[in-house]
Amino acid sequence: MVDEDFDMVVLSVGLEPSQDSQELAHRLGIELNHYNFATTTSFNPVETSRPGVFVCGVLQGPKDIPMAVMEASAAAGAAASALHPPATPWSGRRPSRGAGCEPGIPTDRGFRVQLRRQHFERCPGA
Repeated sequence: MVDEDFDMVVLSVGLEPSQDSQELAHRLGIELNHYNFATTTSFNPVETSRPGVFVCGVLQGPKDIPMAVMEASAAAGAAASALHPPATPWSGRRPSRGAGCEPGIPTDRGFRVQLRRQHFERCPGA
């Protein structure tokens, strides 16, 4: 027999999704993995197999509270992006150069507003 001393012993039970969350996932058409957690990818951790449906927290898999909170923010951002998609991507126009369209035009705070307005009126698409 071997005796050992420990400062702390932690006994933990496994975590598995509830039957209700599994049923909800099936109703929403979300694919589950072999552990019955929502299937996601490492590059899109809050996107589910159904477009427009996002997941966070322990429905995706076991995790601690800070990770669940971070994923909740990511899921909220993904949902907001789905509701309000970004502007049309670059369409062949010449990209802007920040605050001005001509080299050498100063953009510091001392540059007068009236001169900026005149400058931008000469810049197509600015």
